[in-house]
Amino acid sequence: MKKSIFVFSLLVAVMTVGVFFYKKNDFKQNVDFARLDEKELFSYKSQYVGDVSNVSGLLDQLAFGTYRRSVSLQTVKEPYGMTVHYDMENTEMGLKKIEKLLYDNAVILFVLIENLDRITFDMNVDAKHVSYSFEREQVQKQMDEHLSVYAKDIDRFRSLLYALKGVGDVEKAVSEAIKEHGKTYGKGEYITEGHIILGAEQKGNEVKAYTIASVGVFEFQDGIFAIVSGSGAIPTVMTFSIDEHGQYKIIAYEEPLDGDAYAKSVKRMFPKKYYSQVLYAEKYYDELAEQQERQAREYLKQIGRDAKVSTWHVEKQPLNISVEAMNHFLTMLGSDPFLSKCPDWLGTREVIEQGIRYVYETSQSKTNDERDVIVLKKMEEDGTIIDMRQYVIGENKLKLIK
Repeated sequence: MKKSIFVFSLLVAVMTVGVFFYKKNDFKQNVDFARLDEKELFSYKSQYVGDVSNVSGLLDQLAFGTYRRSVSLQTVKEPYGMTVHYDMENTEMGLKKIEKLLYDNAVILFVLIENLDRITFDMNVDAKHVSYSFEREQVQKQMDEHLSVYAKDIDRFRSLLYALKGVGDVEKAVSEAIKEHGKTYGKGEYITEGHIILGAEQKGNEVKAYTIASVGVFEFQDGIFAIVSGSGAIPTVMTFSIDEHGQYKIIAYEEPLDGDAYAKSVKRMFPKKYYSQVLYAEKYYDELAEQQERQAREYLKQIGRDAKVSTWHVEKQPLNISVEAMNHFLTMLGSDPFLSKCPDWLGTREVIEQGIRYVYETSQSKTNDERDVIVLKKMEEDGTIIDMRQYVIGENKLKLIK
């Protein structure tokens, strides 16, 4: 999003249809965009500004929601609009900050309400009567993407909120840092990540991001693009340095200690205001898994592959051999480069080697004298066999026969 802000003051007479909504004067202002719930906001997405209850609920979630006294809707003819009335007499916030937050409110409203053309915020503040109006076309000129793009899915909407909060660059840096950290979780074809930024602090040329982070490594197993390693919802603090070109570089990636030291280390890492979120981070797991699944699906589109995506364990067909023979087989898998890429179940897995996709297959058969045989293959995508080994099982051990 471009940094310039379009704001102009205008007293407007508006034709209205609908109802006025009045609220108690409790003055618990909602002005911290870092605390906005993107899922809650996104749930108010609508095609029509005339959806009265939806508009009211959305305004309640935005900055100054508890300062709102009423809202009137103009739905008779285009341009369709709304006028929101606030009583700001008891706030000490300056007009510059108010204008910025109202602009942010307007952007969110234009994104989430498809046919909204004009917004006027009318208010009493510091013994003055002021009014700020925003037009969709003018706001659109300040955006890097078409407003409708940010309403396509929750990830794009989240990126919009990050941009409004001024942490857009931090968000990208966090994503890249998690994926880099994900390389330590084991090999796979594609690394995804999920994250929630609880807040960010900048001191000089360093930025500290307080997050809930998750890693998911995917590969094709039995034709399913399945998660094969990764992490759950991990409270993570990342520290970045910013160079003279505005580029972010990770300088610290801290996760809590395990076991009995977990809670204590989390409290040491995070400010107290985040305790209720980070001490129960598991509640974010489903949302983080959804982010990973969307990234995995996007990757499949890029490579032109249609396959099921799974962020959960996928049941495999085990080899029908004794426990002792299986233990010997697993030992062999860990000691031979070819064998290490073969599945330890009856099925296939795919591996990218020097830019070429190969299929490794493990199957089972029997010899003429009814002894079990394990067949391991490396194939090209068209089924052409590159390498193959056969092991007969005797005395609970595998013996190479071909």
